[in-house]
Amino acid sequence: MVERLAKQDHIPLQWMDVRVEAYRDPDQSPGDLTVFDAIRVHFEMWGITPEHAEGLAETWKRRCSLYGSVATATEDTAVTFTSDAEPRGARA
Repeated sequence: MVERLAKQDHIPLQWMDVRVEAYRDPDQSPGDLTVFDAIRVHFEMWGITPEHAEGLAETWKRRCSLYGSVATATEDTAVTFTSDAEPRGARA
């Protein structure tokens, strides 16, 4: 989705890695539903400015129905990003 948004808005996203971490308290009894205590999503983007990266991450948060469901069900949810205007691997 993010790559499509970047292409649609002519943002020169060269590469992106996404990391998702979820935490569930093992001492809590499992209910009928699996509920996480914390969710972290981190976008690492190359070839774009921090402003573009922030815009893409915010648009993803608004449009991704899976994220919306998780954010509603999990009180401690965070989405972070880093960006580097240089192409991936440009720094030796």
